[in-house]
Amino acid sequence: MKTIDIYYTRCFIRRHLTRNVPEKWSELSPRQFLTVASLYRQRTVDKRFFKRFLSLPGRALDLPDYLLYKLSELCEFVNDIRKPFYRFYLHRISNGLYAPGARLKGMSFEQFMHADTWFAKYLQTGEDEHLNLLVASLYMRKHETFVLPPQRNFHFFRKRKRLLNIEERVKDIARLDADTRYAVFLNFVMIRTWLSKAFPFLFPVSDEDKKMKGNGKSTAWLDIFDAFVGDDIPDIDSYRALPAATAFRILNKRIRNAQTLSLIHISE
Repeated sequence: MKTIDIYYTRCFIRRHLTRNVPEKWSELSPRQFLTVASLYRQRTVDKRFFKRFLSLPGRALDLPDYLLYKLSELCEFVNDIRKPFYRFYLHRISNGLYAPGARLKGMSFEQFMHADTWFAKYLQTGEDEHLNLLVASLYMRKHETFVLPPQRNFHFFRKRKRLLNIEERVKDIARLDADTRYAVFLNFVMIRTWLSKAFPFLFPVSDEDKKMKGNGKSTAWLDIFDAFVGDDIPDIDSYRALPAATAFRILNKRIRNAQTLSLIHISE
């Protein structure tokens, strides 16, 4: 984080502003991340971007080109969205809808498979319908879930969990502004990059992923899930309800061991 001083004149009075300018993704505030999302949507950098990004008053917007150039240099990191990040900038959106916690805490394996499927669909099509489904799969109310827990876990003083109605939730998400919805997509891109670092065998990075192109293949989660469950069909809901990070750790280890075993057989 760098501190800059801005001087400007208003009503013949010399004024002074001090602003902190982020130098990396982790230093962005939620409001600044929304501003970056708007930049990615419009694909233009102008004075209005820096006004929103640094919360500048209108008069201070009349900045010389040289200063705008230097600000662009400081904020150059926002040009690369393929950086690993393990949490959501927008912890809450709309009417009490919450994102999973840091490192996908509170997210079930089932929820992630749904979200990642719609993420891949949106990359391929760019259609708002798929973007809305992605956001609807990520943001839920506190008492909602993708998989109902066993009744034996019900506690009288604890609010009963309720299955998410994805069709109804999509209607709510569609009313959100475009910058908010696109910010969630960009955030998931960064989380996906973090997953590729944390679980490289389960989330290998393809050439299409590196270029963030929309013609790459989506992950075959149904096949992965079937292999994960195997013959343990009676406990299938337990696998669906597993914390996402736990499922990733187990699957990543299985894939790594299988690949190591294959290499041993080849070398023999």
